Amino acid sequence: VHEPYTFQVAGKAGDYYWIEIEQNRRVSTRHGSSFIIESQSFAAFDAQHLEFVKEIPALVIPGTIKEYLVAGNSSFSQLVLSEANEKTKLFLNRYSADGAQESESRLLDSLPFSAPGTRFLLARSEDLSRILLIGFESRPDQSPRLHTILFDADWHVLYHSFLEHPYFTQPCI
Repeated sequence: VHEPYTFQVAGKAGDYYWIEIEQNRRVSTRHGSSFIIESQSFAAFDAQHLEFVKEIPALVIPGTIKEYLVAGNSSFSQLVLSEANEKTKLFLNRYSADGAQESESRLLDSLPFSAPGTRFLLARSEDLSRILLIGFESRPDQSPRLHTILFDADWHVLYHSFLEHPYFTQPCI
């Protein structure tokens, strides 16, 4: 069994660096076939004591189309966008800087369309007090629709709207 790991720094929250860990394992069956299992977890790394504090399994939602990892001043969040019943649901897993889970995973909101992950954009204000999610809904024979959800730093919805205009286009980033 070959188990390669990949690591990348996801961000810094407080005095802790958050590391994303991905593992791909090839599992062989007794009939000679094999398949790959992917797993994802996060680890809080204490930069002052140079040690891993805690490893946490990532939130896994069926139908996941996009994931955002957001490090704040005192917390680390995993935002998962998932497709279900022609809608996009937004789930949140949030941890304190040192790795303690702040609350159970929760559904933040939903959008009335499903789309690939490339049709979403997440932006945060410079002072980290506001987070904006933008979704681009393409509609055959109609103007594109731009959906926006504005959150505060604690992921409470402040504003949710949509705009339509024939000149809207999705930016290439």
